[in-house]
Amino acid sequence: SLLPTVIGMCESQALGTQELGFEVLSLVVHHSFVHSALQDQLPQLQTLFEQSLANQDGNVQLAGMKAIGAYVAACESPKQARSMQGLVSPMLKALGEALQVDEERARSGLDVLIEMTDVNPKFFKPQLKEITNAMLQHVAMNLALEASTRRLALEFLVELCERAPSMMKKEEGFIQQLVAVSFAFMVEGTEANKDMDAWERWEDDDEDEEETGNYVLGLEALDRLANSCGGPRIVPACFAYIPDFLANQQDWRYRLVGLYGISQTGEGAAKEM
Repeated sequence: SLLPTVIGMCESQALGTQELGFEVLSLVVHHSFVHSALQDQLPQLQTLFEQSLANQDGNVQLAGMKAIGAYVAACESPKQARSMQGLVSPMLKALGEALQVDEERARSGLDVLIEMTDVNPKFFKPQLKEITNAMLQHVAMNLALEASTRRLALEFLVELCERAPSMMKKEEGFIQQLVAVSFAFMVEGTEANKDMDAWERWEDDDEDEEETGNYVLGLEALDRLANSCGGPRIVPACFAYIPDFLANQQDWRYRLVGLYGISQTGEGAAKEM
């Protein structure tokens, strides 16, 4: 009797009841008896998910995203989750709407995508170009957004590379774009009005962790990319930028980032270095 009740809540005309229904579904779908029962109702479930993402209420959209993420995580195999791959584009649309009005809600949506990547990265394969372009151009490099929002977009993309490196290496130009974003984060996280001695003190100051967050995340991203994608991919991508960075006499931050870029990718690309 649980599942019909939850489905009924998701179909309710009352927004609060809809939201609660999808929230409950996301909490119970991992139970084998619930997930098994849903296999006989996939068309209805897909329709419910589509309607949640198209809802005018952002909280219903987010609850729907959470339920989709929980369903995909509960699938016994990637093949079982394929029926829901068509929901990726509507999920991106809902995320884009949240970014316009409520970044906290958008961050929750990004968290859902990261969790989905952790369990089934190839779920995104049919819409890979769409989702990578959206994350790179409209979130990670969107300076109008809060830093914490942009960092989640970078984390999502790096996580994809770690979980499905072969898939991501086939995406033309993607690795170099992601390296460029990582370098940009490092430059942003370094204050231009500090000299090198001040930077060294600043880097070791725990109180400034929030200010240096972009720098640290960008640096860690390079290391993770080198280890996941390998030297043959990461070295050319890095050295498309590093020579110009090292030659930059106007802004010491670029020289610093160039040097750290060489150092940070060395472990995963030692042979190519």
